[in-house]
Amino acid sequence: MSASTPAPLVLHAEQEHPRLRFAVVAALLVVYGLSFFAFRALIRLAPGDLASFALAISCVLSALVALGVTWGLEKWLKTAWPSGYSLVLGDKTLQVNQPELEPLSFSWSAATDLLGWYFSLHGYKRGGPERRVPDNWYCLACQVQQDDRRLIIFTLAAPAKVAHHLEGQGTGVDFHKINPAEVYESSLSSRFQPPSRPQTIPTQVLTGKDGRFWLAEQRRWQEGLELPLKEFGIFLDYLQAHNPTHQEEQPHV
Repeated sequence: MSASTPAPLVLHAEQEHPRLRFAVVAALLVVYGLSFFAFRALIRLAPGDLASFALAISCVLSALVALGVTWGLEKWLKTAWPSGYSLVLGDKTLQVNQPELEPLSFSWSAATDLLGWYFSLHGYKRGGPERRVPDNWYCLACQVQQDDRRLIIFTLAAPAKVAHHLEGQGTGVDFHKINPAEVYESSLSSRFQPPSRPQTIPTQVLTGKDGRFWLAEQRRWQEGLELPLKEFGIFLDYLQAHNPTHQEEQPHV
């Protein structure tokens, strides 16, 4: 009897997709409204002077209930309502599925280039998904490239939770630090403008020592797929097991 082939592992990317965020906001408003009227009606039935504070108490309790319910709902929706973006981690191939696009496949029998970089979210006006997390967090990103096929994966997490990745403990990817202050505008007028990413990256940055990392970061703005930190760690372990070549040995942009 032949040995069975291990089933590929599927990681769902872009878990906080627009449809999910809309559903969570709608649920927050609905739960808050229903809770408010329910609490107000109950408090008005209470004896004594409690009824005179019905409005204030109902607002506070309804907010707590709505936040708790939607927090649990969001966690459940992230597993039950995938965005359609997924990584299929097979023993011989890595397949990327994206809505309305042909699957992108990488074969581990071919030469593969890896590039890793990271940056702090503090000290500049952020754009993109980085806006929804605290400014003391980090963004870690990894680019996988074979010929003209390219995949960029990133995660957002607190410094303490990514320390072992940045120290290179068994990840197979060295993360190079870049400084967003080099490309993000910091003038007084920019403080009154909506958060956005730079339209262009200065030529001196692209031709400097961090140029290839900034080129990859610019691609991340359009092509990057976000994974939660746990899944990002699984992806790094997978890269190490299937392509242990050190990224600096084969620079490619």
